[in-house]
Amino acid sequence: MDPGQAKKPKYAFVAANEASGLVRFVAQEIGSDGNRSSISFGQSLALIRDDEEYRDQMIQLLRRGLGNGEAFFFEAPGVSAETFTSRPFEFVLLAAPQLDGVDADPGPFAAHFAPGALVATFPSLGGDAALVAPCPLEGSESVDYAHLAAFVRSAGREQAHALLRA
Repeated sequence: MDPGQAKKPKYAFVAANEASGLVRFVAQEIGSDGNRSSISFGQSLALIRDDEEYRDQMIQLLRRGLGNGEAFFFEAPGVSAETFTSRPFEFVLLAAPQLDGVDADPGPFAAHFAPGALVATFPSLGGDAALVAPCPLEGSESVDYAHLAAFVRSAGREQAHALLRA
């Protein structure tokens, strides 16, 4: 590749405005011929774990959010063992003005935050789900951890990648 030529992206998150304050995204892989194909939930999780470029694109998308700098909810449809490898990976970002200005309270998760760790993973109180939380870093503000939008906009690259990989 010519050093002055930009690298072509391998992935795209295609947006569709569904309603005011709601944007739906579908993940696609871009072939060397420019053709696009859907990425399944299973493929997406493997890419989040293993592919730095995919994580970078997803983090950049989350940092942009809905384009207004406000908080949002990240929601994805449920999948089952039967649909995990066939259902296209999609999610919505939904405006969440009720989260704007909220501070995080690290107290309930403090026992799970190890010194020097970027991310903590631990079971829910009911034991039926795994929780993932970014560990508050020295010098950060509690507002940086109040919700996903605040976190991805303030987190360093290493911590943002660690959160997605977890």
